[in-house]
Amino acid sequence: MQGDTGSPAAGKLGREVTGPDSANPGEGTRAVSYALGFVIVFSAVLAGTLALFAVGVDVLSEAGDDETLAANQEAVEAIHAEVGDVAAGGADSRDLTVELVDARLGFADSEPIEMAVTFDSQGAGSGEQTVVYESQVLHYELPDHGTTFVYALGHAYRIGDGGAVGERLPVFEVSETRTRLVVPTLTGPGEDSPAQVGVTGTAEREFTAHRSSGSSFTRTGGDGVVTGTVTVDGVAHPSVWERALTATGFEGVEVSEGTVTGEFESEQLLVQQADITLAFGGDR
Repeated sequence: MQGDTGSPAAGKLGREVTGPDSANPGEGTRAVSYALGFVIVFSAVLAGTLALFAVGVDVLSEAGDDETLAANQEAVEAIHAEVGDVAAGGADSRDLTVELVDARLGFADSEPIEMAVTFDSQGAGSGEQTVVYESQVLHYELPDHGTTFVYALGHAYRIGDGGAVGERLPVFEVSETRTRLVVPTLTGPGEDSPAQVGVTGTAEREFTAHRSSGSSFTRTGGDGVVTGTVTVDGVAHPSVWERALTATGFEGVEVSEGTVTGEFESEQLLVQQADITLAFGGDR
C-alpha cells in the first residue's frame, strides 16, 4: 500500500489536492476581484475619455463658429466703413479686399427700403420739404452658421437665432447744433459684375464701391432752427432701426410695422447722400 501511495498517479493526485489553490483558497477570489476591478476602472477611464472627447469636439466646434463669425464680421465692418466714406465724399470710388469664410455676399431678393427726410427750415420761407432715398439691401449670409449680416442705408446688423443685433450704426449725428445724415444708397451690382459671390472655406474677394451720383445739401433755419423727421420704411427688422435712431440722437422714435420714424431739431441739417454701385470681383 505504501508503494501505491508513492506511485506517479498518486503523486499527481496529491499535487492537485495539496497545491497552492487548495492551501490558500482566498487567492483565487482575489485574482477574480483584481480582474473585475481592472475591467471596472478601465471602463470608467474609457467612458471619461469618450465624454471628454465629445465635450472637446463641441468646444472646438463653438470656437470654429466664433472665429468664422468674427472673420466675416470684420468683412462687413470693412464694407460699412468704405461705402460710408465714399458716400460722405471721401472718394469717387474705393477698392477693397475682404476675406470671406464659408459665406455668400449679394443683393437680397427683397424690395428696396426707403428713407424719407422731411424738414422745415423755420423762418427761411421754404416751407416743409421731403426728400426720399431708396436703396437695395445687401445680404452677407453664413448658411452653415445660421447667420446673415444685413447692410442697407449705412446700417449693418446681424440676424441669427437670437434675433437681430446691431453691428455698425449708420453715420447719423443729431444734436442741437447739427443733424448730419450720411446716406449711401446701393444701386445694385456694377456692369459685368455678378449679383452674388460666395466661397466654401476661406478666400479673399475684391470689391469696388463707386459713386455714380449724389444729392447732398445743407439747410439752415432762418431763425436758427430746422425741425423734421427721418422715416425708414420697408425694413424686415424695425427693432434694429429703432435702436439705431435712438442711439444716434433722434427723439420720439416710433415703430409701426415695418416703418421707423425719429424726430430732430437742430440749427443746421446736413445730408450727404450718394448712389453707390458695389461691384464684385473688382469690376467698376
